Amino acid sequence: MSKCLRCDGCGKIADSDSGEAWTAWEALPPGSDIAVRLGIVKPVPCPVCNGSGVEAIRAEKGAP
Repeated sequence: MSKCLRCDGCGKIADSDSGEAWTAWEALPPGSDIAVRLGIVKPVPCPVCNGSGVEAIRAEKGAP
């Protein structure tokens, strides 16, 4: 199974407008992560993989 591309396999995205993978926020150096420390940006379950971190398998016939 492949990791989910939306959340970079961590199962979480940011609750920001762009909903980037939470791994991007975790990788920020101290001082640059102030939005996380203040609780302005929080992790939420990835809507694509439902928080599993694994790429969803499309069961529909002929789905790409």
